[in-house]
Amino acid sequence: MEDTSFIDLIKEENLEKIVIDERLIPVFKQCMIDFQRYFNHMGYTKDRNYKDFFDKYLLHPYYRLLIQCNKKPNSELCDGYYSYADRKIVIKEDLLEESFSDILGVFAHEFIHFLVLDNLNNKRQFINDNYSINEAMTEMLKARIYPQLEVSYLANMEMLKFWFTMNDKELKLDTFLKNANDLEIDNIFIQLLNNYEFSLKEGDEHIYNAKRNKKYKSIQRYLMEELEFDADLTLDEYESIVSKLAKRPIEDINFVNRYYKCLEEYLCNSLNIIDENIKKRFIYFIAML
Repeated sequence: MEDTSFIDLIKEENLEKIVIDERLIPVFKQCMIDFQRYFNHMGYTKDRNYKDFFDKYLLHPYYRLLIQCNKKPNSELCDGYYSYADRKIVIKEDLLEESFSDILGVFAHEFIHFLVLDNLNNKRQFINDNYSINEAMTEMLKARIYPQLEVSYLANMEMLKFWFTMNDKELKLDTFLKNANDLEIDNIFIQLLNNYEFSLKEGDEHIYNAKRNKKYKSIQRYLMEELEFDADLTLDEYESIVSKLAKRPIEDINFVNRYYKCLEEYLCNSLNIIDENIKKRFIYFIAML
């Protein structure tokens, strides 16, 4: 039997138990319909009991989430936020004057925070240690549910995808939903991405600005330098590494060219190609592959 835990929330008998600003009810209903469809399609509702979660954290009379509007959430720049400490989602009142899709995107992002963080025992520590990862993964999930909507934290998302690529790991959003502590992402990478995120000023978060940001560039270089390969590099291994590097978020041409040159030297040495002319022709040939 297909799960109905999300759409059950918009039934009148459940909706009246939820403390929500009536202006947000239409977007809440749409969000629950869309989440239910996507979560069922991906099998996420088989791995976690969302009905029990909602009964405890959304519908419980003494421990339920508040869904509010506020003229100024927690900063002038913030369209919305989720607070696990205050147990509330707050949407900036000015956002109500924007399109329905704008409100939907912000609300969906904050509702995902609620789903993920209220499922953790170490909420404060997770947020403090994994701020940039939490935002990127949240936005990734939102983008899967709503591919037509504008995306935030794009720079973080692209660098996180590159981490998964370079480490030969599968990006599993179901793990993020079940227990975000199980993601097992490199702590140094997380710290570097946090440092980049916390250094940003208004407007800097745009992907075009990230590509010129030294801290952002240093994260990509770290991931490339951490990639291990043997001195007796095979052609298949070379092609695999080149394929990974093609997915990097930023060009960084000079550094990448030096990196390629090092790979080519390893490959030529492992194949005992010593003659410089033959080496040049061989490198030209593999570049065409």
